[in-house]
Amino acid sequence: MKGKVIWMTLSMILGVWGIGISGEHPEHPMPQKNTAAKEHPKEHPNKAAQDKTFQSDYEKFVKDYVAAEAKKSGGAYTIHDDVSNKDWKLELVKVHKNKICMLQEEKTCFACADLKEVDSTNKLDLDFYANKSPDGKMTMDKVMIHKVNGKPRFTYDSQNNRVSVK
Repeated sequence: MKGKVIWMTLSMILGVWGIGISGEHPEHPMPQKNTAAKEHPKEHPNKAAQDKTFQSDYEKFVKDYVAAEAKKSGGAYTIHDDVSNKDWKLELVKVHKNKICMLQEEKTCFACADLKEVDSTNKLDLDFYANKSPDGKMTMDKVMIHKVNGKPRFTYDSQNNRVSVK
């Protein structure tokens, strides 16, 4: 019995902290309300969306948004990069469903996604922010280049303020 308690305690500790040390996305914002669900304490909003339906809906919204924008620009999702003064032509690889969450009292949706440059090995991590109206309708507010080839351009502090990475 004592061994089971120790094993369960160790599993819980690794379950909460182990994901955070994995380093996949260590620097996104974290929602403020549920600090026990800190999956990536410095990188994503600090609580995972608890409603799986919302996660699926927002994942679909992001995918549909990227596809619609890609269609407008000839087949590739295009984002202008002010830092390198370049237009990136990208294709979606993955929306990190487990990072999707709500910020600002259920009004702002957050997700991060991996995209790759068309005809290149360059990889970008983009942060997608959408506004959610009381009737549930979502509209994309901003898309930010978070990382280029794994190098972060900014991180978030404990209050979800963007902080430049030097």
